[in-house]
Amino acid sequence: MKRSALTSLAAALAVMGSIASADVVVPAYCTAKPGAFKATVSAGYEAKYISRGLVLADSSTDNVIPIEITGQYNLQDNFAIVGGLRYDWMTANSFEHHRDSSTLCDEGTFLLGLRKGWNPALTTTLGYQFVHGGLPGALNTHRKGKRNSVIFDSNQPEEHSLVFDVHYDFGQFGNKSLKGLFADARLQYTAQWMSGWWYEAALGYKFDLCPHAAAVVSAKWTASSGYFDSTSPNSNGTQGFSLNLDLPCKVSQHVTITPFVSTIWAGNGAIAAGKRAEETVYRNFTVNLGVSASYTF
Repeated sequence: MKRSALTSLAAALAVMGSIASADVVVPAYCTAKPGAFKATVSAGYEAKYISRGLVLADSSTDNVIPIEITGQYNLQDNFAIVGGLRYDWMTANSFEHHRDSSTLCDEGTFLLGLRKGWNPALTTTLGYQFVHGGLPGALNTHRKGKRNSVIFDSNQPEEHSLVFDVHYDFGQFGNKSLKGLFADARLQYTAQWMSGWWYEAALGYKFDLCPHAAAVVSAKWTASSGYFDSTSPNSNGTQGFSLNLDLPCKVSQHVTITPFVSTIWAGNGAIAAGKRAEETVYRNFTVNLGVSASYTF
């Protein structure tokens, strides 16, 4: 399971950097001796707030500053404790979250789990995730406001979820033609506020541009089942698709700068929200771009 820090970080950023607001995904670091600890601190800018493939039409969620720290402590070979904290600052709402406003509150996320490396290619993580505020779980509050709009009650929504992550590196078994190809998936069950399943799957390819820079292209699909109930304007099913490009550049031994761009299309579940709410809730198509700076130690 020997992978360079740039390769590991690049693969992780393809899933988490461009499109993973609201969730914490701990990069699949290379295994090390028991007792070893490794962590990454990152901060950046995203033009749009995106949660599980959903992009709100309301501009109050534009211009997001995410701050995150993730870490891994090895208990023994191929077995580790992983965790992370993330905060998404919605700069457009200026920290003001009124109950009669359609703006979303800033969002905090916590993840704690156990990771197992089964072989050089396959890594799985089982964890608990807590999310407070933000889009997940908020859309079941549907009331009429001044603009006959969907209203978000930012004082209540929170999620308690069981998450199962899978990372597979196709190039780890000596097949040179598959080097750089990877797949990631998340199965998530939420048990409070809204309850039900979320599914995410991504397929990506990373190739080196030079010894210190790489390009990662990936496609991601998100969907839900049983999550949105009859009081929500949303419908279960496919929530979004995206194509993503990340360009991680290792500027020093510990620092990586990653500009990224994503194109996102709404799925049938997201499109149904506009019909039920009789207004545009999500953007059917949008482009998200930004940059992140990460420090690994």
